[in-house]
Amino acid sequence: MNPKMLADTLTVRKIISPRGCITQVFTELLFGAVEIILLTEMAYDHNVAIGKPLHYTAIMSQQLSYGSGLAGALVHARIQIFFTVRLPFRGPSVIVHFMCDLYPLLKLICMHTLTLGLFVDANSGFICLLNLLFLMVSYVVILYSQKNYSLEGRHKALSTRASHITVVILFFVPCILVHTERSMEQRNNVTEFILLGLTESLQGQKILFVVFLFIYIVTMVGNLLIIVTVMVSPSLNAPMYFFLGHLSFMDAVYSTTLTPNMIIDLLYEKKTISFHGCMSQLFIGHLFGGAEILLLVVMAYDRYVAICKPLHYLTIMNQRVCIVLLLLAWVGGFLHAIVQLLLVYNLPFCGPNVIDHFICDMYPLLKLACTNTYVIGLIVVANDGSICLVIFVLLLFSYGIILHSLKTLSQEGRRKALSTCCYHITVVVLFFVPCIFMYVRPPSTLPIDKSLTVFYTVITPMLNPLIYTLRNEEMKNVSYIAFKKFYLPG
Repeated sequence: MNPKMLADTLTVRKIISPRGCITQVFTELLFGAVEIILLTEMAYDHNVAIGKPLHYTAIMSQQLSYGSGLAGALVHARIQIFFTVRLPFRGPSVIVHFMCDLYPLLKLICMHTLTLGLFVDANSGFICLLNLLFLMVSYVVILYSQKNYSLEGRHKALSTRASHITVVILFFVPCILVHTERSMEQRNNVTEFILLGLTESLQGQKILFVVFLFIYIVTMVGNLLIIVTVMVSPSLNAPMYFFLGHLSFMDAVYSTTLTPNMIIDLLYEKKTISFHGCMSQLFIGHLFGGAEILLLVVMAYDRYVAICKPLHYLTIMNQRVCIVLLLLAWVGGFLHAIVQLLLVYNLPFCGPNVIDHFICDMYPLLKLACTNTYVIGLIVVANDGSICLVIFVLLLFSYGIILHSLKTLSQEGRRKALSTCCYHITVVVLFFVPCIFMYVRPPSTLPIDKSLTVFYTVITPMLNPLIYTLRNEEMKNVSYIAFKKFYLPG
């Protein structure tokens, strides 16, 4: 790419032949895909090296690594090129870019390219995003497994992982932004939305600013404390704490997606958010919200095995099973968020752009669409409401089974198990009840929706670390030590 770009800077008219253009696209896709797969394999390599050092050489064979990476990259590049070379280019030939790329080429085609564009999004952008999530989870698992190392060993390993994570972010974030750009292209007259916020009273906004800023600080400090405590404390190596650390991570990111923007908006009379920002907020919010719902199901299963099958607990809930369950929660959240995003960004927004809310959410956006959204509303109810309701009922049923099985335990065992289950049930109720009220109903907006949204997006992420630490003596003691060590170093 670079030699051609440098040569073009010396000429006024920059041209490239059709064959050269296709070759450039193919080469870019091939080696870009090779690098994506290679970064994924490097993360797996580190996982094997740390988790199974004695079997490292046997598992990580050179032929397997090279063969799988090249084969996957070839398939990815061939699929993209297969459709591109057969497209009709009969109109303008000016590419607003310094190189040949798929999206600029799609703009020159003499036909409707919405379906093809969505296919490119799935083959490129969403693969980038899914790989980034897998990589982030894998590195968190690697860091979690190092808490039994010495301080010097942890420092050395953390330094190595930090460089890899930096490379991953620098590569994947631009990839995701570029390949989701077409998904966010405007097919309507709306470039931004106006948010009415929680209240129109200036005095009320000042009070809410102080309250929500305090809540956000407590949320971040509490959840980060749990994450650090679980990662550095060898005594907290049970699967329950592994999942608890990831729950705190989800709460921290979920809160950060929505709360800071809401706090800043309280300082302004006119609250606006761009179309791109609105779609990003919607996707990230549902990604972490959906993943958290599924993680709560995983944590309920963990408690069921720990209480009902204590002798087989460590065998059933081994590290591999925990990682697979965690990845399933992330994949489920990702699929849920993708469905929400695909439903909304294809809608035409051509009229009013005022959202009577403080965030971008499904029902307020459906209300602004210039088309009949009845069918989409039913899909949202199925994708949000019915899933929340079914999972909530299953969780309550599973905790009912757990509580019923406590009668076979000793009085001390019953007290300890009941205490553990109570704070799990509390978290489940706090998260699911507002979600059910919001989405298990015909698509519409109600005045109470704002208060419910505040509860499960702002209040619940703050309460989770308080509930888990204050009701768990072991977690409380270790968290206090970690707080003194990391927040009060003097």
